[in-house]
Amino acid sequence: MALLDDLLKKIVEKKGSDLHIKSGLSPHVRLDGGIVRLDGFAAMDEAAIKKEIYPLLTERKRETLEKEGTAEFSIERRDLGARFRGSFYLERGLSAVTLRMIPSQIPPFESLRLPPSVLKLAEEHRGLILVTGPTGSGKSTTLAAMIDHVNRNMAEHIVCLEDPIEFVHTSKKSLISQRELSEDFRDFPAALRYALRQDPDMIMIGELRDLETVRLALQAAETGHLVMSTMHTVDAVQTVSRIIDLFPPHEQSQLRVRLAELLRGAIALRLIRKKEGGRLPASEVLVGTAFVRKLIADNKISEIPKAVEQGGHYGMQSFLQSLLEVYNNGWAELDECRAAASNPDDFMTRVRGVVAGS
Repeated sequence: MALLDDLLKKIVEKKGSDLHIKSGLSPHVRLDGGIVRLDGFAAMDEAAIKKEIYPLLTERKRETLEKEGTAEFSIERRDLGARFRGSFYLERGLSAVTLRMIPSQIPPFESLRLPPSVLKLAEEHRGLILVTGPTGSGKSTTLAAMIDHVNRNMAEHIVCLEDPIEFVHTSKKSLISQRELSEDFRDFPAALRYALRQDPDMIMIGELRDLETVRLALQAAETGHLVMSTMHTVDAVQTVSRIIDLFPPHEQSQLRVRLAELLRGAIALRLIRKKEGGRLPASEVLVGTAFVRKLIADNKISEIPKAVEQGGHYGMQSFLQSLLEVYNNGWAELDECRAAASNPDDFMTRVRGVVAGS
């Protein structure tokens, strides 16, 4: 596995986020959001990839690969100060691997440049909190920082259900139980059912992937637990709509009432290139105030963006407000902020208004 060692060292050295290995191609790395070829490494053939990666897969993971054509796994490399979340999959019958770098140490919340209201959400005792965004937007890091805050400051039992385990938590003031799909449980719905019998205060689900998992997550929140998870949605409004749309039409009216009662908050993330290199998050924060709950229950989802924009007193902020802060502080170029905006024209109008009024 000398070749893989060299590749992992290189991605850490270059501060890349993801390593891509495909049969017949040179390895590639994602740097500051873009994919580039790794210099100094030749194309890897099928035999070389299997030689490097197969020893990392447990017997169960190999069975999953054979049955489903893909398998998730993780690597601990303390000598590099990092863990790696891997996805081994088949492409046109040939092997391909993606490895995402995860720091061994959970980043301090302050380093994430997220609003303090995000930590207040983590201190809730019941309900549902969602961290959303595209792949690679910092969802796992944000969740880990929120859990770490609770772990350091509150005496709770936190059950984490993951695929695979990414950040490893050490029990501090709280007791943490981390379980991994395929190794410790067969599927998320089954694990959720059993988690409710394990005296949890908080349940973290790696991702809400399907209707059954969402149903059980809501039931867990209704029975007095705090449930935190992630979804691949672009903003707070889409997050609320996605959950509702998962349910059959005849259930949606009652579901809106339940969701209004249970949703404590949603944090949506987008990563932006910084001027000096690296990336930072722009964020949208929705807090489940009485007004927001009424909008959800009354099916006035389209009015949520205005509530977020005007909800600064409650710790809310829109992507537009976050991007303006990033730009006005000189952290990122104008084009980067504009490209990340939900409505680039609205963003430019606000920028021009600030410039004209200054």
